[in-house]
Amino acid sequence: KQIKKIIKTNFSNIQYFKSQRIKHDDINSVVTLIHTKNQIFTLHEILNIKSKNRIESICKIVNYCYKNKIKVPKPIQTDNKKFLINNIYLTSFIEGKKFSNDIYEFNDLAKNIALLHKKLREYPEHVPKNIHQKYYAPLSLKNLEEIISNTKKSKIDLLIKKNYLLIKQSILLEKKIPKLFRKNKQLIHFDLQPKNILFKNKKLSGILDFNSVQYGDSFEDVLFAGFR
Repeated sequence: KQIKKIIKTNFSNIQYFKSQRIKHDDINSVVTLIHTKNQIFTLHEILNIKSKNRIESICKIVNYCYKNKIKVPKPIQTDNKKFLINNIYLTSFIEGKKFSNDIYEFNDLAKNIALLHKKLREYPEHVPKNIHQKYYAPLSLKNLEEIISNTKKSKIDLLIKKNYLLIKQSILLEKKIPKLFRKNKQLIHFDLQPKNILFKNKKLSGILDFNSVQYGDSFEDVLFAGFR
């Protein structure tokens, strides 16, 4: 009843038929499918929302990408021309499945990440920083040696120890790259993992969940997506 009221009050052009809560592994949000007679929408409820301005800005980014033919869900504006209602926003529904290790899917993903980065780089507005988000810090040689010498090792520490020589060489190589060849920071997705990328008929059908978007190096997205 509450969801029906939200739709009826804020989206007069959507004729509510029924709703369906869907299971997913993001503890920071609740997702509900909204069915009309001939369409499906996705209602996102952000739990413990920290910055409404940031979420509204993220919806604007996704809308900008959608208008520029990037495969993202279309954010739906309210009757008041806003995207966020308290801690809730609505998008179109994208059908698809997770990555299946298919080479054609992988190639299409690479192409679409490049297109996404191009449009994020061109995005004209500033995006508020997520002050509550944890950021990655580059691993230094000192950090690496501390991990290796530590007697109490986590699973990640053991993985680092196993790949010690490769990681050490990578750190040394990174220091030799001239600043001239380092890219300027731009907006990146920052969470390109399997649950946020959908495929249909061996083609990418949608990139989801831009809530972690931030300024960084586009290679961070590429490497993170490849790793995951």
